[in-house]
Amino acid sequence: MPSARETIIRIVEDLPDAVWQQWLSLSPFDPTHTEPAYEKSLLEWGLRQGAVMLILEQAGQALARCVWKTVGPVVGDCGLGFVAYRPGLANESEMLNHLLEAAFADCRREGGLRMIAPINLNTWFAYRLRNDSESSRFTWEPTHQPLLESVLKQQGFAPDTQYHSIASINTDSFKTYLEQAYRSEKIQGYRIELIPTGALNPSQVQGIYELSNREFASNPYFEPIDFQTFARLYLRVPADRNQAGISIAWSPEGQIAGFFYTFYESRADAIVLKTAGVGCEHQGLGLSNALLWVHLASYSKPPRLSISALLKAGQRSESYARHGQEVWRHEYLLYERTL
Repeated sequence: MPSARETIIRIVEDLPDAVWQQWLSLSPFDPTHTEPAYEKSLLEWGLRQGAVMLILEQAGQALARCVWKTVGPVVGDCGLGFVAYRPGLANESEMLNHLLEAAFADCRREGGLRMIAPINLNTWFAYRLRNDSESSRFTWEPTHQPLLESVLKQQGFAPDTQYHSIASINTDSFKTYLEQAYRSEKIQGYRIELIPTGALNPSQVQGIYELSNREFASNPYFEPIDFQTFARLYLRVPADRNQAGISIAWSPEGQIAGFFYTFYESRADAIVLKTAGVGCEHQGLGLSNALLWVHLASYSKPPRLSISALLKAGQRSESYARHGQEVWRHEYLLYERTL
């Protein structure tokens, strides 16, 4: 087995075919990987935004890789992601430490002051590590990565931000609570429609894009992305996401006032409450509850559970879980260290 001293690290800022093939050779070992065409377009977009890829290799064979990029509104904050390594190396921890140390040094040279991990380019895409022992696992959530977590801690990383997903039983009282919001006089004049994700038209995607950039701006490490990248993200429906749809509320003036994205998780008989946003001028009317109700009402057999997915601890959307009986909770962490 090679030692770290017998390898070389390539710092890459574009994506020639030879580099892409090296990347692909490690993608099966990256829990965040997606279908190659989408992953390539995402990586090319990140490189155009100033992301830097590092590949640890020996004799042309890629052994490990990662990507760092500035992230969020604070000057000097950088995110580290797309970490993958070839399994089976006797010294895989040494290899990963060597690669990450090179990434930190490169980031410092470019003015980086702090590293947050893991983040694939920014928080619109995959980020966080799972850190609980509950047995169920889903493709839409962060994964356990014990070696990466161990190496981050060896490198001085500490927990930064905590998130969780909460599964709770859809009680009759919860469904009644949502239906009452849908039928409330407070939202008379608003029009609500449930649209399959793949059937959204450009103006609807544009409205969701503008609302998302306004309402999510206070989220940790948030940064806006361009419309084309956002549209690819929202119109892309993974094969395992059944009954994926977005409910949209239009104000009496015809503007998009709010939206709610959900899908069905068959392995848990659950509706996954993935993303919701209501414009500040329309909050306090129960719109998000009404938007969720049209999703639940669309099922011929209502799912047993709701999963409030990937919430920052303390987020307002946790309130949905409190209306039912909690069944399980998955915990996730972002880590950070000063460079």
